[in-house]
Amino acid sequence: MPIIYRDEYLRKNFLNHILAISNEKPDFYSENKDLYFSCLEKSSAKINDAVIKSFFHPYILSTSEFNWIKEKTETLWSILEKTARLLLTDKEVRAFFDFPAELDELLQIDPKYPINIPITRFDAFYDGSSSLHFCEFNTDGTSGMNETNTMEECFLNTEMGGHLLKKYSLMQCELRKALLNSLLEAYSSFDGSNKPTIAIVDFMDRATIAEFEALRDAFMKEGYDTIICDIRSLCFRRNKLWCGEKRIDLVYRRAVTSDILERYDEVQEFIEAYKNNAFCMVGSFRSEAAHSKLVFTFLTSETAKKFFSHEEMEFLKTHLPKTRRLLSNDRTFHTELLSKREVYLVKPHNSYGSQGLYMGKDCSLEEWQAIIESNVDINYIAQELIQVPEEEFVTSQGAVEKLKINLSPYLFNGKLKGFYTRVSTIDIITTSRGGALIPTLVQQETRGIK
Repeated sequence: MPIIYRDEYLRKNFLNHILAISNEKPDFYSENKDLYFSCLEKSSAKINDAVIKSFFHPYILSTSEFNWIKEKTETLWSILEKTARLLLTDKEVRAFFDFPAELDELLQIDPKYPINIPITRFDAFYDGSSSLHFCEFNTDGTSGMNETNTMEECFLNTEMGGHLLKKYSLMQCELRKALLNSLLEAYSSFDGSNKPTIAIVDFMDRATIAEFEALRDAFMKEGYDTIICDIRSLCFRRNKLWCGEKRIDLVYRRAVTSDILERYDEVQEFIEAYKNNAFCMVGSFRSEAAHSKLVFTFLTSETAKKFFSHEEMEFLKTHLPKTRRLLSNDRTFHTELLSKREVYLVKPHNSYGSQGLYMGKDCSLEEWQAIIESNVDINYIAQELIQVPEEEFVTSQGAVEKLKINLSPYLFNGKLKGFYTRVSTIDIITTSRGGALIPTLVQQETRGIK
């Protein structure tokens, strides 16, 4: 029977165990760490052919933590699903989001399966006890599943990783098969009676090709013919979607909605095929209801009280930061932003990779005022800062560093399936700004994962 540590001591004990190995068996530790990074170098955990920064120290969660996070994230997902339905049916909610006409038209197309937000990664901050706050919902072109699974496998395939796996009764959350299962569930509801041919679709000049190839290989290993195709190369003929001479039944859409709208004239055959239900697309454009950061302005507004229960509003108040649009006529809020700039950030409602994000505490008053004034009335939002938690990690031989941590849960069809964990020395935790992606493992306890 493996030793089960209490939650508050689990990661501390794990850290101390790694340090003990590093100090008592420095050659063994170095050899295993080198094997980990060598494995990553040969793997598909790359962006633009560069290996994603990492550390030889996974983040681990207990079963009870997993189950607690599961309950919170699945509750949040149900609220976002409800928001997506309201966006389709309620004029006041539609006016609140004020999406462009092209997007409104796409939202109204029935994808022929019941779930509006099938694939998502919530960017979150978990303090290791009872605090969980969300800052973004990645529900459109959600990425990273292969990268985090690859890092976990590289860690566990070392002798030291295998030792820690047994001692702490650890398990990996397999995301690639879970992703495939969510695609197939949608296809089954779509009325797909045949075994589908799958296309992973994006603008290839903006795609993470290494990840697409890894997912393609994982899907094909499970027996599903899968190709990677530029969305602009897809054709609509004989009431079906085609990539060259191959008919496509099921599209895993990685082309984000903002890119599609920006290049709308280039993807008209794809759009026409979608309007005619010529194929099953996961996710549908309805996922934009949660992907747009405007959803935070809605869920934390007085308007939301008309549509959600008291319990739901209390949940949102506990787990979401206050968020408002930057509007030129909201002078009271402008005054608050200037007087309390150290507790706010501003960012566009629809971007990725922390593009266009500014923190008031990093700006002079003059810089902050200029940022606010230049971004009013263009769907920029202002959001209260979340206190970023910190934990200790071994980042080099024998060296312990306290790092800021972002724990991002993946939910497929509304069920928690795994995590994408990044660490950094700065509050904006992203690999594009020097952050590192690390493996995430869950300790299996006798009471089990729900």
